[in-house]
Amino acid sequence: MNCNVKKQNTKSQIKKDFFALFVFAFSAILLILKQKAVQVSILNSLKLCISTIVPAVFPFMILSDYLISNFSSVNQTKLSMCFSKLFGISPIGIIPFIIGNICGFPLGARLSSQLCENNYINKDEHKLLLIISSNPSLAFIISGVGAGMRGSTKDGTILYLSVILSTIITGMIHKNKHSASVFHHTLEKQSFHFTESVKKATQSSISICAFISLFSIIINILISLNTPILLVVVLSSFLEIGTSTSILSNSNLPDLVTLLITSFTLGFSGLSVYMQINSFSCEKIDTKYFINLKITEGILSLVITFIAYLLLS
Repeated sequence: MNCNVKKQNTKSQIKKDFFALFVFAFSAILLILKQKAVQVSILNSLKLCISTIVPAVFPFMILSDYLISNFSSVNQTKLSMCFSKLFGISPIGIIPFIIGNICGFPLGARLSSQLCENNYINKDEHKLLLIISSNPSLAFIISGVGAGMRGSTKDGTILYLSVILSTIITGMIHKNKHSASVFHHTLEKQSFHFTESVKKATQSSISICAFISLFSIIINILISLNTPILLVVVLSSFLEIGTSTSILSNSNLPDLVTLLITSFTLGFSGLSVYMQINSFSCEKIDTKYFINLKITEGILSLVITFIAYLLLS
């Protein structure tokens, strides 16, 4: 009996090994054949990181460390207590929630992880807070996607409000009903270590740029293979929002279709963001939970955008 089990395990492992070898060989050949697309992807990604991502993320990560280290109590304002009742998260969670939905990821997620590391919130609270504080920034959606890519500030405003509403609804649906720290208001003050903060901010910034480059390569290789535009749009929507929204704005698809797909893309935020967040989260993220809730956000955002489009047309 044990011998048969061992044989089955061996066969299964051999199949896995062959599959891994096939994926490696296929990917290596593709990267060699499409070297030009890879070079362009990396150059464009690095330009984006140097001009936009690093300046917007690196200094604010250090500031967020300083901010969290200087909280000794939660300010019991009506707004923070309302936040706590809506989501079942400690009132201090309103800080990463607001920053994450105005300044965008990864700042909100980074702050959420800081709160968890310093025991301001428990792991269940962190799991939900990480999701509802991980959205594209107001400037990116309204100015970048709306005015810049779509040539419409109105579209950008609709998209931003749709993402925020979908986030709130998703958070309320999955509210923490038995949170241990919701009513804990006395917190132990943490010390701020400048050198360690700079080190972590540097590592996180490099990691973010690496993920953006990786997914940009995948998407551009798909384009270079003359993949149907609709398939590229759908796949890129699940991978990386910057490239995806740019492709959508330059596609020949109907305006309403691109608006709705863009709305889903912004709500879901892409696997690139998930991996960025996972790289500095205080604990291993529940992948199924995270992806399911972000897909819920994407669908809700799409529905809200469609309703707004009908009402304002």
